[in-house]
Amino acid sequence: MSKFHGAVAIVSGRAKGVGKATYQAFVQQGARVVIADNDELAGKQTEAALNQSEEVALYAWVDIALEEGVEAMVRRAALHCGRVDVLVNWAAVFIMRGIEATVEEWQRIMDVNVMGQALCVKHVVPEMIKVGKGAVVSITSISSSIAQPHCVSYSATKEVIMNMNIFIPLCLAEKIFALMRSLLVPSGPKATRVRS
Repeated sequence: MSKFHGAVAIVSGRAKGVGKATYQAFVQQGARVVIADNDELAGKQTEAALNQSEEVALYAWVDIALEEGVEAMVRRAALHCGRVDVLVNWAAVFIMRGIEATVEEWQRIMDVNVMGQALCVKHVVPEMIKVGKGAVVSITSISSSIAQPHCVSYSATKEVIMNMNIFIPLCLAEKIFALMRSLLVPSGPKATRVRS
């Protein structure tokens, strides 16, 4: 039996490229996937590609910076698929700015990269509680710990994500008595370290 047979994974963002490969990997391991992205064209194309042999994918448009949108996306995923077992927080905006970043730029990158991930966790976890277990995977970056020019805004959000996911399991320990995993996957050249 495949590792994720019968499981449902919500992956936020990245309907193409490396994110598309993530969807394909889940499907190959027996999971159904929810493509949660604000790129409607790419999302529907990925949905169609994955559903060629059987219905294993659902595209759900969402702007993860808006709580009502995240809540609606998760509700739709749960109704359509019957459960949610995995959340992969891929979605991010890349605003590469130094100390000259504007208030608007800071607000946008914090809304998506930090608050967006927090909202996805907030609304997906109740569905995991119904199942009795779950896994939250957050894609961070080597930028969180490596100094780079003109990268203050982006790097700051990735460091927040690193710390946020260290504490998620502690918050959920009393709610999910089975295995609850919160993983951090740094992205970048030769970045393979995983914290749990």
